Amino acid sequence: MRKVFFVLFIFFLFTTTSFAKETVYLKCPEIIKEVRSSKGLRANEKLVKGGEVNRNYTKIIISKSSSRVTMYGYSMIMSVSRNGNYKGEKPVKSSVFSNVKGHIEDGKITVRHDGSLVEGAVKMTQVESYKFFKKGSNWEFTGMLIAKVFQGSSETLVFNVAYKVGAKCDLLTKEKFKSIIKKGE
Repeated sequence: MRKVFFVLFIFFLFTTTSFAKETVYLKCPEIIKEVRSSKGLRANEKLVKGGEVNRNYTKIIISKSSSRVTMYGYSMIMSVSRNGNYKGEKPVKSSVFSNVKGHIEDGKITVRHDGSLVEGAVKMTQVESYKFFKKGSNWEFTGMLIAKVFQGSSETLVFNVAYKVGAKCDLLTKEKFKSIIKKGE
C-alpha cells in the first residue's frame, strides 16, 4: 500500500511541475534607444531618441521549456505623431505576434518576425524582434525594427526605418489587461 501511495505521489509531483505555467501581463512603452534610419517619415513622425514610438500590451504564457507571446499595440505612425498620448484609443492585436512561440534562453524570452510583402510595384521587407526578461522583481524588454519599402521596377528605396527600443514594463493584472484591450487606457 505504501508503494502505491509513493508511486502516485511521484507521478503527481512530476506531472504538475511539468505542466506548470505562469501567465504574465505587461504594459511596455517602446522608448527609442537608438535611431539608425528614418527616411520617408513626415516631420511630425520624427523618431527621437528617448521618445515613445509605441506602447505594447503583452501576454506571455511561460512554461518550463517554452513560451507563447501575444502582443497588442498601436500603429507606429499614430504613436509617433501622438507622442505617447493614447487616450480614447484601443490597442490592436498584432497580426505578427499573436500567440507565437517564444524562444527561452538564459531567462530571456525572444520573439522575432522576418517578413516581406509584394503588392504590384511596391515591395516591403520587415524584421522585428523583441526580448522580454525579468531584472530583479521587474520586467523589461528590448526590441528592434527594420522596415524598408521599395517602389517601381528599379526598386527605388522610398521608406527606410530602423531603430532599437527598450524600457521597463509595468506588470498588470489579468483584469486590467483585458480592460485596456477592450476599452483602451
